[in-house]
Amino acid sequence: MSPAFWIWSHLTFVLLIASVLSLLVKCRSRLQSMLLCLLIPVVLGVLPIGQTDVSGFALAHMGTLSASMLVLLAFQLFANARVIEGFSAPVLRNMNIFWFATGMILYPAALGLFNRDVYSFGFHSSMSWYVLAVSVVAMLCRYRILGLCLAFSVLAHQLKLHESCNLWDYLIDPWLWIAAAVSLFGGIFRRMLGVKPQKDAPANPASSSALDRDDS
Repeated sequence: MSPAFWIWSHLTFVLLIASVLSLLVKCRSRLQSMLLCLLIPVVLGVLPIGQTDVSGFALAHMGTLSASMLVLLAFQLFANARVIEGFSAPVLRNMNIFWFATGMILYPAALGLFNRDVYSFGFHSSMSWYVLAVSVVAMLCRYRILGLCLAFSVLAHQLKLHESCNLWDYLIDPWLWIAAAVSLFGGIFRRMLGVKPQKDAPANPASSSALDRDDS
């Protein structure tokens, strides 16, 4: 495992576990809560297990998470710790629609269900400019976290921070797509049943952390 990929796998493990722990760990101050949530997976992730460590073992079983997912997990960690404000229901819905539509375009193409292999476009260097353009549009529309996800995906791809050479693997991963789909259809079912969402309830790490829009 290359040093860059080890850092990626360990960072993924730390952010994933920390975002979950932030729902459970409550200290006297928000800063203490965040530091404790980060310290536990940092120490746990480097513990040896077989010929690798805990973070590498976890990544080998769940697959490599995208750069967007790392941004969303980091944002969710801050949101769970009440350091920053969460998102409104319309923002979450729009974000989930974006990730779900992206996955519906890319994944069937990767499986050969489309005549045109859209997924292979991720190997073209010109795609980075298109993604950056969408990132700028997202920023201008005040969807800052979405813009950050797109920009960081391009940066991570250019730096080759994990084993894939395809830009789309840095942009989205199956776990993010599944979380967006579950959140979308869950919202549809709740509306059909007449269940009103709780305004202050923390959302799940993958889908709720995806879009930052200032509606003020």
